[in-house]
Amino acid sequence: MWSRSNLKENAKVAFKRNYWKCVLVALILGFATGGGSGAAGATSSSTGSTTQNIMEGELYEDYYYGEDYFEDDFFADNASDSLGFSDIFATAVIVVILIVVLALALVLQFFLMGPLEVGCSNFFKANAYEKAELNKLTLAFGKTNYWKMAITMFLRSLYTALWTFVFIIPGIIKSYEYRMIPYILADCPDITRHDAFRISKEMMRGNKWDAFILDLSFFGWIILAIMTCGFAGFFYVKPYMAATDAELFIAIREEYFRNQRG
Repeated sequence: MWSRSNLKENAKVAFKRNYWKCVLVALILGFATGGGSGAAGATSSSTGSTTQNIMEGELYEDYYYGEDYFEDDFFADNASDSLGFSDIFATAVIVVILIVVLALALVLQFFLMGPLEVGCSNFFKANAYEKAELNKLTLAFGKTNYWKMAITMFLRSLYTALWTFVFIIPGIIKSYEYRMIPYILADCPDITRHDAFRISKEMMRGNKWDAFILDLSFFGWIILAIMTCGFAGFFYVKPYMAATDAELFIAIREEYFRNQRG
């Protein structure tokens, strides 16, 4: 059975052995997997400030004009203008922009992000054994298996997103079930989509909770990355985590094959 401490020690050795290339590939991996940032606090603050301004404005105008103004002319004028052509046109433009952005995101995910994630996984997997070269990133972009890998990775993202939209917790569970897919594709480029999903589920059976705890063990490092405005994340935390994830795959793969033989 693998342990967090062993995985992390092995990851540190592999990462430091090929430091600058690992930093670069981790940056590419972050781009491929769409690392996000929370803006809920800023949105909430903005909303609260806007609400306060509106309330203050209403109180001021109530004092200035008197209550009769609001009961008659003010609301009548605003009601007539609330559904004007300009508002409908602006709403239509926003909807069209959102559709275009979503379509572009899906295209990028299909043609670039998924295959790129397989290449990054291939790099860190190889780097666990020796100093890997950057040409490991191009594995999924060959003529032979590109479409198979692109479709498999796109479906992995789609299934995870759908599960998350419907039920948050099952979405998280599915993300751990499908976690090994990019490494499996890197290991066996000829594998079918069905087998990639099946083997990932079988490999993660009994390992999802431990993998979750492994991720939680990086919480302090993530806080450090935030406190240093991302510098620690860029130069250490992200490549360290990526190298550890590759070590996790290697450890689980050994267990999986051992169980298959037994």
